[in-house]
Amino acid sequence: MREDTKAAGRAQIERAAYKLLKERGYGGISMLGIAKEAKASNETLYRWYGDKKGLFKTMVENNARTYEGGTGCGNPGRSNPLVALEEVAPILLSMLLGERAFP
Repeated sequence: MREDTKAAGRAQIERAAYKLLKERGYGGISMLGIAKEAKASNETLYRWYGDKKGLFKTMVENNARTYEGGTGCGNPGRSNPLVALEEVAPILLSMLLGERAFP
């Protein structure tokens, strides 16, 4: 499978998982339910994520990467913490107060 196709599939699955998480809560959803919502095969979800815990772990890690990208982590030249804060504050607020934070 091409990487761009795989990335689009993962994004679709994760959108479906967030939607169902918001509607039903973590305990009220299953991998099969997420697969149906995402119009993906249940086998694909298990192959890519292992299980429901693995899927949500991946989703949390993706959110963390969004945050890390905004902080300039890994950029040893970053010297002004106020500039870093101005860049990361909107990302952090979105993570804490956005739709994904309140399922």
